[in-house]
Amino acid sequence: MTRTISKLCMCAAVIISAATAVNADQIQFLGMGRSQLLSIRHDGASSSEYMGELLINKTQNGVTTPMTAYCVDLDNGALSNWNATKQPTSIIDTWAAAGTGKKIAFLFDAFAASADTNTKAAALQAAIWELLDDSAGTLDVRNGDFKLVGTNSTTNAVAAQATNYLAALPADLSGYTPSSYIIYSDAAPRSQHMIVPEPGSLLLLALAIPAIARRRRSVG
Repeated sequence: MTRTISKLCMCAAVIISAATAVNADQIQFLGMGRSQLLSIRHDGASSSEYMGELLINKTQNGVTTPMTAYCVDLDNGALSNWNATKQPTSIIDTWAAAGTGKKIAFLFDAFAASADTNTKAAALQAAIWELLDDSAGTLDVRNGDFKLVGTNSTTNAVAAQATNYLAALPADLSGYTPSSYIIYSDAAPRSQHMIVPEPGSLLLLALAIPAIARRRRSVG
């Protein structure tokens, strides 16, 4: 009986593994978009990091979609290629303070599309990393478990913009529904977890832009 149950368990594991592989997205990291090279400290360790947009291709069932992502994982780097699954932003709460996923989703949903300069993109990444490390305490990109280091003009500008983004967070996000999701890396190989927009939200934005332009011409 034990041997039979063991075989059944092994078969179930193979089936689950195969289903996961079929449902996985193939992710290709293309490089940085708008970004800045900045000095940071994370959990007491110093490093220099390119902060800002991550340009990726996501392929599923033979269809490749280019996407602009932001990092939600300070402990892993981005590989050239890896497999990932789609997860809700609430999964961030499994490696950050409760409620962090919804806060990060709000900032990303609200500001990623308008982060149209290197400074704004780096600042949005700084705000996201600040939430990952310090969401349970005071939000300050100059202090805490995550912080920007240095006082040059570039770092100062990024810090100021990141502070503005963090100040825009509502006090109560209980009723907020994110329009973004997490590209959650498989364990082998382990790459960086990233936040990206829902395809539907991109479509709605694309449809809205011509209408906005027509209204502006009409007003003009």
